[in-house]
Order: sequence, then C-alpha cells, then structure tokens
Amino acid sequence: MMPNQTTLRILLYKYRDFLFPVGTIVVCLLIMVVILIPEGVNIVNQENNVQVLRNDIASLQTNLSVIEKYDTSQLHLNTSRVNRAVPTSKDFGVVIDTLQRAANASNVALSDYTFQVGDLADTRPQVKSSTNASTFLVSVVLLGDAKSVAAFLRSVEHQLPLADVSDVKGTIQSAGVTLLFYYQPQTSVTVQATDNFTSLTPSEQSTLSTLATYDTIK
Repeated sequence: MMPNQTTLRILLYKYRDFLFPVGTIVVCLLIMVVILIPEGVNIVNQENNVQVLRNDIASLQTNLSVIEKYDTSQLHLNTSRVNRAVPTSKDFGVVIDTLQRAANASNVALSDYTFQVGDLADTRPQVKSSTNASTFLVSVVLLGDAKSVAAFLRSVEHQLPLADVSDVKGTIQSAGVTLLFYYQPQTSVTVQATDNFTSLTPSEQSTLSTLATYDTIK
C-alpha cells in the first residue's frame, strides 16, 4: 500500500536532519560525475597534446639545426655523385662510356661486348651483392696483354658507375671479362616533418670520399 501524503510529511519531518546532508552528498556526487571527472579527463588530454606539440617542436628545432649545417652545393654534388655511382636504371650508354674510358687508359681494344638485359640467372657467374641494389652483367672481349687487361680491370673498378669483376678468362693476347654493374630503381620515400634528421656518419663520409676519387666528372 502506497503511503499517503500525511505519512510522507511525517517521515520528512522526522528525518529532515538526515535528508539535507544526504541530498547534498548526492548533488556533489552528481556534479563530480557529470562535470568534474570529464573536465579532469579533458585537462589530462590537453596536457598530453601540449607535450606532443613540445616534442614535435623540439624535433623540428633539432632538424633545423642539422639542415643549417649542410653545405647546399656539396649536398647537390654528393647526391649527383651517388646517382652516378648507382644509377636508377640500367644505363647502357654510361656503361659503354665507362668501358671505353678504361680501355683508353689501359691500352686495350674492345673487341666485343654484350649486355644481360633480364634478371641474373643462377647459372651465370656473378658476384653476390652485399647491398639491396639490383645488378646486371656485361661481358666484354679485350684485345691486349695480361698487364693491360689487369690495368683495364683496375680502371673499371675505380670509376663510376660502380662495377665488380665477376669472371675473367684470358689468353696471351685477349681476355673475356664479365663485369657486374649496379643500379637502384628510384622508390618513393615519405618524410615527416618530425622525423629525426642526422648528419652523415664517419663511414658514410668515408664512402663519399672514396666515390670522389672514382668520379671523373668534377
């Protein structure tokens, strides 16, 4: 049976000293749940966002400091030199020019040469690449004595584009040489503004210095 209004008034009067504190507590809890806790979470999220922005700004300042130390002209020269060392495609014209320069420097004659257009076959003599660069073979017949052939091989290995001697078969006055040339197809690289830029390592600097000695285009 539902209590009537008289009974409710009696109960409210009897427990009035307890109802006010309880009501106050309930209202405070509601305020905490509805307002204070979400606001506190929002403040924490904002603090986290501020910290992320501070980290991004610090990264940008560091990158700017690194970039400001670069010599633009030297950077362009290094980039051009690396691209000549390992072209982005099978540049047969450049290879022929390299072979001809080496032949002229070593006093041998180029009798014939052939290019391997497709991928390297497992049955073909080859030098295993320690890099991720792609390779292709060039076979050339040289006319000259052993000393001149050796000079040709040294010249080829110390020019750009980079090449390794894969196989040599010779007679007294001629030699068949197989050379391994490198190329690296260009790929898309995404760089974020907050990525950490670094200066070249001593090993990388040494590699560039070595390439400079091979470079015939100054």
